[in-house]
Amino acid sequence: MIDTCDPRPDILAHPIWDAHTEYRLQYNRPRYWTGWIASRISPTSQEAMVWHENVQAGQYDSRNLPPRYKRYFAPKPWEALQTGGRIDPAKQQVNSKAKPAADRVPAPVPVPTADVSPSDL
Repeated sequence: MIDTCDPRPDILAHPIWDAHTEYRLQYNRPRYWTGWIASRISPTSQEAMVWHENVQAGQYDSRNLPPRYKRYFAPKPWEALQTGGRIDPAKQQVNSKAKPAADRVPAPVPVPTADVSPSDL
């Protein structure tokens, strides 16, 4: 038999002052004035861009509108790119020895030098 009761029950789950859910968490958007200030200070910040999207969508027009979530129907960039993990240098050295001759760059051939003595001039 499996005993599923918690040996340490949480009688007081949270204090009263922590029972309040933050606006950002509840509505998935910043408050109007903090977003407005963020858009004036740094328009490219995440807070400002999300605020601007919600203003355009009319999420601040009336009180307590439901949260708005973006939905993406296209593949995400990291899913669309056909990239793999990093190459292991040890395996790369082993594979470089097994390259076919057509892929290898030929080693430079030394130019023969003539040994010329001063008496030959």
